[in-house]
Amino acid sequence: MKKYPIFLFILITFLQSQSNTGNDLLSDLENSNKNAIYTYWIGTVNGNIQGYEYGIWLALDYMIDNRIISEKEKNKLTKEFELVLPKDLNEEDVFKIVWKFISKNPDYRHMQLSELTNIAIKDKFKMEK
Repeated sequence: MKKYPIFLFILITFLQSQSNTGNDLLSDLENSNKNAIYTYWIGTVNGNIQGYEYGIWLALDYMIDNRIISEKEKNKLTKEFELVLPKDLNEEDVFKIVWKFISKNPDYRHMQLSELTNIAIKDKFKMEK
């Protein structure tokens, strides 16, 4: 049981490396050159997904290497934390999901974009199942 808090601590450390918030995204899109800012935020949102996946992979491999978890536990945790996106979804589509979620949910805007990206994607595809 002690091994899961260690894993979550490592994961949260990776997720908090990005400091942009939902408020930053909305403010930039309202007050700046739309094309340049739009492109920046598309890259930022999609980079958060890749960072999330890399952070999970790195943390789980660390835990395996140090015999904190077994291969079976690693596989279970990988499935639990995996973000499954439809194959026909492109980077702009992912960004629009996050942007729409942030726009409609002001209570989340203070959160870091790395957290919001995962919440928005899970919320979107949970409702479509």
